[in-house]
Amino acid sequence: MVLGRPLSVQDIRLANGSKSTSGRVEIKVLDTWGTVCSDSFGKEEADVICRMMGYP
Repeated sequence: MVLGRPLSVQDIRLANGSKSTSGRVEIKVLDTWGTVCSDSFGKEEADVICRMMGYP
């Protein structure tokens, strides 16, 4: 969220991974790619990202 409003995520990808199922999570907002980072990014968050990318 930015200023209390939900972001409109245009695209999501994994970058710089050793294979297609690993890497840094990046999202595209307003035509700009940015890295998703969090010290508490765990399995539940990863599962959501995987589903967003079309993985089971």
